[in-house]
Amino acid sequence: IKKKSIGLRVTVDGEEFCAEPMLLATVSNGRFCGGGFESCPHADLFDGLMEVFAAYNISRMTLLKFISAYRDGKIFEIPNLHEIGKYAQAKEVLIEPMNTDKIRFVGDGEIYCTEAVKLEVAKQAIWVNIPAEI
Repeated sequence: IKKKSIGLRVTVDGEEFCAEPMLLATVSNGRFCGGGFESCPHADLFDGLMEVFAAYNISRMTLLKFISAYRDGKIFEIPNLHEIGKYAQAKEVLIEPMNTDKIRFVGDGEIYCTEAVKLEVAKQAIWVNIPAEI
């Protein structure tokens, strides 16, 4: 109910993907996250790519309309998805805070507070580089 956005700069394969207040940004090489949310329905563990989705700072009403499709793996069926967020596939992703020193990052269920997050695809693996936890 108390949604908060945060200014994030997301760089995908060396190019700025978006830089603005966001509700969330997900990067995944698997289809599911957060207790059964199928947030990345096109993800394939073996294709060498991560799925990236950045949700803009949308209203609570829009979030309520959007969340069930996001949960059920039907994100690409949302009309005017480009008004809600942005999607890409990538080999490398960098997420940096824009107006704070730290951001919260959830990796495999663990919460980290960090300055930036860099994710890279390695052959049959994913490398996540997180600076020391605070």
